[in-house]
Amino acid sequence: MPICRAEVSFWFLLSASVLPLACASFPYPSDYPLSSEYYTSRDGFLHYRVPSSWFDATRDSQDSSDFIWLVRKDYAATISVREVKIDATARQQISHEGLEKLAYLTMSLTGNDDSTVQLRSPETFTIASTAFCGYELVNVPSMDTLRVVLVDTGTKAYEVTALVAAGNERASALEVFSVQQAFLGSLRW
Repeated sequence: MPICRAEVSFWFLLSASVLPLACASFPYPSDYPLSSEYYTSRDGFLHYRVPSSWFDATRDSQDSSDFIWLVRKDYAATISVREVKIDATARQQISHEGLEKLAYLTMSLTGNDDSTVQLRSPETFTIASTAFCGYELVNVPSMDTLRVVLVDTGTKAYEVTALVAAGNERASALEVFSVQQAFLGSLRW
């Protein structure tokens, strides 16, 4: 069966947009400058610092499930934090086996159709002795790139999603994911 020209163009565009991510080390650099001031999440549980050239739009978010919503000043990227509701059995499994199974579960909830392509499988990493697990996706219709990182505080689990809007040259995924990495390092509970 011949390959359609649009199919080739799509896969070429997709591979060209993710090649820089594939060559980047995981986790990303975390030396992006942050505010000195700490802010408090909508649920009052998390404390965080805002990256330079970003603003805290948490109070403006219409989505009440966003406990934190940060927006890059040029609107080319966002970072959002949501609680992942888990039961006692899942909590026990996470404490024994880590966050990777939860990452696969949350990934399957967002990528059950052809509209999402996995760029990077879940990988665990630590920042200042805190365990995280992250994976990367691209939303095919919009070509937005996402990096989702899970963290378990011991009493709550959170999903920290960095979204890089497609079609603009102002924000690279490498830069935004590095900002997310610095943000993760600033989280306190």
